[in-house]
Amino acid sequence: MKWQGRRKSGNLEDQRGIGNKGKLAAGGGVIAVVVILLQLFGGETGQQLAPIIEQVANSQTTQQVEQRDLTSQEVEMGNFMNAVLVDTEDVWNRLFREYNLGDYKEPKLVLFTDAVSTGCGNASAASGPFYCPADQNYIWICLSLMN
Repeated sequence: MKWQGRRKSGNLEDQRGIGNKGKLAAGGGVIAVVVILLQLFGGETGQQLAPIIEQVANSQTTQQVEQRDLTSQEVEMGNFMNAVLVDTEDVWNRLFREYNLGDYKEPKLVLFTDAVSTGCGNASAASGPFYCPADQNYIWICLSLMN
């Protein structure tokens, strides 16, 4: 089957080449001490508040982002993944029409290298491909090819 030079899907988001250098925590040390003290001495109310404060603290971290150009092999892999996505869109749209199942909601395919943040939380390349119902995106891991 020829996959090169075919139409492109509008549902592919390529985040490869965008990486996190690291996180900078905004007052992380102080917040960690507060969470520990609440858990130890805050009683039931403190134990209920601790996870909330910890979640707020985690949301206040900022990430340093670095960007690089994709290699020719990575570009080709992305084009191949796009061709596969187009085929799945065509097949499922046809099946939904044939069986009067309404409109097929096409998922988004997100390619990333090291880690990604989703509506379901952060995921690393080790998590493998997964679906996140919160943001209705397919997340596909596509590691950089080594030369």
